[in-house]
Amino acid sequence: MHITEKLVVSADGTTLYAQAAGDPTKPALVCIHGFAGTSFAFQKQLADAHLLQHAYVIAYDLRGNGRSDKPEAPASYAGECCAADFQAVCTAFAVTRPFLLGWSLGALLVLDVLAHLPPHTLRGAVFSGGPVPTRALHATYMSDWLAATLGPLLSADAATAARAAVAFVDGCFARPREAASYAERARWLGEIVLAPPATRVVYEAQTRARDDGAYLERMRAVPLLVLQGTLDVMVDPPRMKVKLDEVFAGKKDYEFVWLEGVGHCPAWEAPKEHDEAVVRFIRRYS
Repeated sequence: MHITEKLVVSADGTTLYAQAAGDPTKPALVCIHGFAGTSFAFQKQLADAHLLQHAYVIAYDLRGNGRSDKPEAPASYAGECCAADFQAVCTAFAVTRPFLLGWSLGALLVLDVLAHLPPHTLRGAVFSGGPVPTRALHATYMSDWLAATLGPLLSADAATAARAAVAFVDGCFARPREAASYAERARWLGEIVLAPPATRVVYEAQTRARDDGAYLERMRAVPLLVLQGTLDVMVDPPRMKVKLDEVFAGKKDYEFVWLEGVGHCPAWEAPKEHDEAVVRFIRRYS
């Protein structure tokens, strides 16, 4: 499948690397990677023939990551900047009312879009793998393992950060050696290194400063699918489901799907099962 690559300039001049595959006349699915990741996390979705029959798949490197610009000013990672990036990518690929799929910390972009872009910007949202809908909600089910790993990952000491990066990448998968080849693991690790430590620290701090006051009310208008692996070490999966079920109680267009034997990265570890659930969701709400 042919992939279209673009360099997109956001409202503040930040350049973003983006890629897309499929039929532009289909409903758009914009995929957002997690902390210290890149759009490489969605290479399987960009090549999934079945998914591409039903969706125009777009993925981009968030500012501060991968092939996108990496500003160091804290204000550059405010919610309005991240929402403007999303809008710029949508405009560059001429899509309106897309579905947004957020993996892990990528789910936080839904909050940014709802807070800073017009109502009904999103057709629906997919939380894929240990989502961070808001920092406060995520804190109720974040695992002790992630809490212990995140500090070293943000360290300015190269040796400390490198050890944490290896653990972090392996922690994305239930079975790391089976889920990714040596070259793939090396790329995941390398792309963490591409984001300067100072940038990671600033982004982490800015996401904790988000105002989520109106989030739940606005989410009432957005259909939501949650895809969660049972072996995700970055969260407590059963507790996560309890908390999300509580928060979205009474929301008729909320669906939670367990992926058995899958870790933190369902889109990579179980692409067939993951993408089929996404297709059903897109067809239901298109």
